[in-house]
Amino acid sequence: MPRALEDDQHLVSATFQKMVLGLIFAAVALGQLIRLQIFLGTTSALNSIDLVIVFVTIVFGFLSWRRRGLADLTRSVKKVWFWRAIFLFLLWALISLGLNASHLSGREGFVAFSYWLRLFLLISSIYLLWLSQVIGSKDKIVKLFIYTSMFVVFLGYLQLILVPNFSFMSKFGWDPHVGRMLSTFFDPNFLGAFLVLSLSIVANQLVQEKGSNRIVLWLFFFLAWLALYLTFSRSAWVTGAIALSLAVWPRSWKTGLLVLAIFIIVALIPNRLSSRFLLSGSLLNNQAINSKGLNNSSVGVEGLVGSQDLSAAARLVSIKKGLTLAKQHWLIGVGYNNYGSALLKAGLTTDQFASSHAGNGSDSSLVNIFATTGVIGLSLFLIFFLGSLKWLYRLWRQGKDNLLGASMFGFSLAWLAGSFLDNTLPYVFILLPWLLLMAVLIPKTDG
Repeated sequence: MPRALEDDQHLVSATFQKMVLGLIFAAVALGQLIRLQIFLGTTSALNSIDLVIVFVTIVFGFLSWRRRGLADLTRSVKKVWFWRAIFLFLLWALISLGLNASHLSGREGFVAFSYWLRLFLLISSIYLLWLSQVIGSKDKIVKLFIYTSMFVVFLGYLQLILVPNFSFMSKFGWDPHVGRMLSTFFDPNFLGAFLVLSLSIVANQLVQEKGSNRIVLWLFFFLAWLALYLTFSRSAWVTGAIALSLAVWPRSWKTGLLVLAIFIIVALIPNRLSSRFLLSGSLLNNQAINSKGLNNSSVGVEGLVGSQDLSAAARLVSIKKGLTLAKQHWLIGVGYNNYGSALLKAGLTTDQFASSHAGNGSDSSLVNIFATTGVIGLSLFLIFFLGSLKWLYRLWRQGKDNLLGASMFGFSLAWLAGSFLDNTLPYVFILLPWLLLMAVLIPKTDG
């Protein structure tokens, strides 16, 4: 290890390093439980994770700047492809927002910029921790993530027992889910994607543990898998089938096929999840979306005739509207996180829906990126993410020699696939642990 990096480990005590990592994972586990409203009448809010990433960026940014200087502090961004690509996308996202600033009110501009700033600080905080060697060994991060996942799953079962009906939260902009596990994320699809990441990591961690630790992990794996089912999220179930089968494939292709078969069987036998899949098929077959639906002022299922699957219907309409907006602003987009406002100005939604959580973005991550940052931003993002997948694929091919790499490849590929129908890619409570787990795999130089 270079001397400068060794010295960086002594910038703060080992106790402080553990405290910082503990705060980060605690903020992930708390999810949406702690929220400080910024503007009344909107869904913009500060939560615990925002406070933590601001703290980490300021503290480690200052310490690293004092130790290294600004030029040396940013050198690794230029040297390491992963950081170079993600910060380049961030730069364009800010430029696209600036180019659209004249079309935004002061309040709209502030809200949009605050979300960009959150993403910038989140990525910067992980970069600074990686640069300062605070993240440390992969075993430490993996264990912290598993403990966090256990807490999220525990609170999920508690929520399902105590608060199975979430309709009372509709007045705060949340979807009125009934009988579905939401945990601290308040959304079954986002929780489902998080659980898929957890299961992907635990599936390979089981191989490395022995004795009572392995028994505990097996118990958690079963409870987390059942929790994934209880979200009744179709996208998360498909994501799980892809991610888990790929994650264990390097160890045993037979186990990979068995995992895939189990997911398919559960989706086929009569149950609430399989019923939702059947409704999706009927919706796609009757082709009930009509062109006039885009200009209808009603929220959720505009233009869908006789659909019984209101959730999937609303999702398809959301994606169609997002593509319409993207085509109108195809080059530079409408500005990062200015989606709801731009949709409203284009006459594609209502004030009430634009101010809800669902109205802040398309139900497809890639459509959302296309609409807000244009084809330039979408291209930069795909260069980053597909490049990351290519690198993770090399780790996946190492098989048993890099089980964490195998887990991350399986999840990342499935995450991208699931994002076509769910806006999970920029979701901070998934993105942050993903970045932390990636950071323990990223070498200090591309060479």
